[in-house]
Amino acid sequence: MIDIAKYLEELPFEGYFNYDSKIREFQEKENYKFEGMAFQFLTKNDMEEGYDYGISSYFKPYYEFADSVYPNLSDICCEALQYWQIRSEESNNPYLIARYSDLVWNFSKLHRGCIANPFVYAIKAIDNYLLFSNESINRRTDLDTKHAIIRALILAKSLNQREKLNTIFRKMIDIDNAMEDKFIGLWGFSYDKLIGNNLEITSELEGEIITSILERVDRLIYDELENKTDNFHAIEYGISKLTKYYCKMGQTNEVLRLLTLIEDVINKSEQSHLKEFRYNKLLDLYHAVQIHEDDNRIIRKISESVQNSIERMKETSITQSIDREKYEIYINNFYTQDLELDLRMLALRFIPSIDDNLRMIEERRKKGIGLLSELVSHVKINKDGMPITTLDLSNEYDSLANQFEITIGVQSSFFNDIFNKLIQEYNLNEINLGGILSTSPILIEENHSILYSGLKSYFNEEYISFIHIMIPYIESTLRNVIHLTGDSIYKLNKNGGYDAILLGDILAKDYLENIINKDIVYYLKFIYNDKKGYNIRNIVAHGLAHPSIFNKANADLVMHTLLIFFLFNKTEN
Repeated sequence: MIDIAKYLEELPFEGYFNYDSKIREFQEKENYKFEGMAFQFLTKNDMEEGYDYGISSYFKPYYEFADSVYPNLSDICCEALQYWQIRSEESNNPYLIARYSDLVWNFSKLHRGCIANPFVYAIKAIDNYLLFSNESINRRTDLDTKHAIIRALILAKSLNQREKLNTIFRKMIDIDNAMEDKFIGLWGFSYDKLIGNNLEITSELEGEIITSILERVDRLIYDELENKTDNFHAIEYGISKLTKYYCKMGQTNEVLRLLTLIEDVINKSEQSHLKEFRYNKLLDLYHAVQIHEDDNRIIRKISESVQNSIERMKETSITQSIDREKYEIYINNFYTQDLELDLRMLALRFIPSIDDNLRMIEERRKKGIGLLSELVSHVKINKDGMPITTLDLSNEYDSLANQFEITIGVQSSFFNDIFNKLIQEYNLNEINLGGILSTSPILIEENHSILYSGLKSYFNEEYISFIHIMIPYIESTLRNVIHLTGDSIYKLNKNGGYDAILLGDILAKDYLENIINKDIVYYLKFIYNDKKGYNIRNIVAHGLAHPSIFNKANADLVMHTLLIFFLFNKTEN
């Protein structure tokens, strides 16, 4: 114990986490277990609830797996507390005294009676966190300094130490002011903890905090405009606090002044590829203070920024070669000289399986493939380049949608080649193909003329007409599926009448998966009315389609849907 203690007392402070690695050479020494454990505990961040060690604990495990936790409850024994108590008494190092004392106080509730008067160690922790803060400002331990003073604040507040709180308030502001402007995670915390949490501080301290942030923002803006540095995130960070403060104080003019300042920074930015992102952040700032009058103006700027970015984009492509002989064999497998069988095989083969796609995602994760992409958001854009939805690939539904797009994209050329093979071998046209497809029990007989008209457009390569004709036809057919189940295809409207249910309502029917399979339901949603998918129906129906959407690949997706309808059989009950 003496060797470890002596070594720690003389060790320069470089952050608590470094103590654990520094003393590993003492693993065979007496009490290493307690000393090592003292510095292996992690501490909860500001947004976390206390860890459940049977108490609401500031300290949390170094690691936690399904069947293993370290340190666990059995490790945190009375003997460990008594050891930390002794170390807090004999140490001369404020970093160490604060840590040991806080451990004693934090875990004393687990072993009542083990430590006499644990309150003393809470006070000792506060006092030494303050000493620690005095010595650490402007050193590379800034993050530890911030955490230490916040921990002192939490302890003093919970123990109602009014006199110490006043000292802590002053120290927090001093630490905050000493942090560099560019380190936005380190400054501004005195605003969050004191003003943001509505603590009772003097008007002088409150004014000092606000003035400090205003001065930072002014410096950052000057540096951004004069020296062409990239300070936008720090400027936005400061202004987001200030606008919320002035909004709460009812000073709308000051709010608008600050929002105009950051907009000027964005307007003058030479980084045009970042303007869209920054205008979106500006819109968030307006909404955070409940100002919506400028939405149209800012959204227009977002749109213009997107257009400028699109004009600068370059097309990239990847080419993958395949064995032509094997490919021909694969294509020929779908030609059996039985047209109805071949059409059913083609329809079934290209319905993506939810389970198979989820399995592919999991296999890639196990190999570590694509893990980085899960850390960033993927934005889907419309024809104007405007974001319409965001995919979070750590979310199963979003990850599945992303995988479906990949799967369908890969399958597109295969479907095209197989269907062309069948067209050639069977000399298909709108008459003979329409005659076969119209035998499907879910198709409405009086709509057969629409089917034939659409197929004629497909065979004439008039894909604009084909897609426009067949999408409403597909929606009508799916509505008929609901009708054939005995369910109503109408719903009440606000005018005292009834509206026919639309595609979203149809595909949302919970029993539909039992009738036409969950893979088909998800596939139809993905293709026609899911913003995270192709969303073709909604894009076309609302006049949002760029001419490029009416291509052969999308026409084949619609054709595939018609082939899926051919798979249906009518059964009793």
